[in-house]
Amino acid sequence: MGLIRRVTGRRAEADDHLDAFLDMQVRGMKMLGMPHPEGYHYMNFADLVAQAGVRFETKSLTAKDRKIVQRSCVIWKKAEYGDCYMNAQRLVYLLRDDDIRYAEGYARGAAFIPVLHGWVVLPSGAIFDPTWKPEQHGGSDASCGLAGAIPNGWAYRGVVFSHEE
Repeated sequence: MGLIRRVTGRRAEADDHLDAFLDMQVRGMKMLGMPHPEGYHYMNFADLVAQAGVRFETKSLTAKDRKIVQRSCVIWKKAEYGDCYMNAQRLVYLLRDDDIRYAEGYARGAAFIPVLHGWVVLPSGAIFDPTWKPEQHGGSDASCGLAGAIPNGWAYRGVVFSHEE
């Protein structure tokens, strides 16, 4: 599996807003006369996510995905809001034999603007976000995190890292 996979499908309005936000971050630096960092391929992290990131869409969980999510809920119950990097990285470490990956980039939940965020990518390519729980954002999901189905108005775009990376 390569580092970057493109996810295709219908572009939701939230995805368009997220893409515009990333573009604004890069164009803003250029407009301010910020030089492109010498020796670097990307202008900043937003540029990396815009050029090399994966746009995630709702995806049905496979039986293997569901088992991983269920194990995650038992193993890591302390997924605190605001600790997304630790929550996702710890699950990837604890479940390293289950072919899950860490992703980092920008996500838009109930907040007005996208924020830097980290989450887990399941073997099927579906997301599992142990930090953001739909019920905290007005949804009715009672799970230990968002898995597979991305709520309307939400968007995720990020770079998927291998275990070695």
